[in-house]
Amino acid sequence: MTRRKANYMPLSVPLGPPDSNRFTVHVERIRWDVAELAQHGSGSREALTAAARESLRSAFDCFAATLLEADTFVIEQDDGGAEATARVLCDSDACAAAAEPYEVNSDGEVEAARKWPFASLVYQQTALKLLRDEPRP
Repeated sequence: MTRRKANYMPLSVPLGPPDSNRFTVHVERIRWDVAELAQHGSGSREALTAAARESLRSAFDCFAATLLEADTFVIEQDDGGAEATARVLCDSDACAAAAEPYEVNSDGEVEAARKWPFASLVYQQTALKLLRDEPRP
């Protein structure tokens, strides 16, 4: 079970100027409170990470979100809870067309997605290419 704050909606953040969006970063955030973390015991961080990745896969009907391993990190909160963020880079034209053109200061996560390390970008571009070039049964 995942509990999400009302303002934590999945995001599709376009990279690049309008009308030239070749890439999109899909983002999912999940926050668990102390009680939910306690239910998972010593593996709570791993369970939260897995939940964020699974939620990302289910939130986006997208090749990249479904098949790539999302870049995920967990932040411990002052109240004892924790928040996991999962990101994946997508090169689908359909996702780029559907991505919302967020305002510059609309959400800290939007800016974080735009500044995502380019090492991740290169790794995921390579993974996408390899997956697309695999022969299908």
